[in-house]
Amino acid sequence: MLVMNKAPDGRPIAEVTGSQRIAFNAERETGQPTFAFGYSAAMWNGKPWDMGQLLGYSSGKAQSFNDQDSNDQWGVRSDQSGGSSGGPHLIGFNPATATGTVVGVTSQGGYLPDDADFKNRYSIAANFDTTAQTLYNHAQSTHP
Repeated sequence: MLVMNKAPDGRPIAEVTGSQRIAFNAERETGQPTFAFGYSAAMWNGKPWDMGQLLGYSSGKAQSFNDQDSNDQWGVRSDQSGGSSGGPHLIGFNPATATGTVVGVTSQGGYLPDDADFKNRYSIAANFDTTAQTLYNHAQSTHP
């Protein structure tokens, strides 16, 4: 989390720069339209990214990556590469207004278990949970 000072005119920084909504413990379902944003730093799958200089995105239908070791892991088909980690995953994203709801951030890339040829890479994020919400609430109550 990042806590910012208010703008010189006293407005919160989100009012100056704009911001996205955030959701914790969001209900997710397979096939839910999702956008994953990031600053990819390397070429992947023949697609040259701009060495982390430009914001890229992937969009598609969410797939569950839940297993016995992790819960609420969701991915979207993506050719993004290393460097995109930490980029937001948004649901309800409206390209016309560039707004949506952040439900997690890319923490890894991976493949579905039935993709034996490793042809369909995914950007994977864990949903923000109660722990993330506690940290967020603490950051909101902090005044620099």
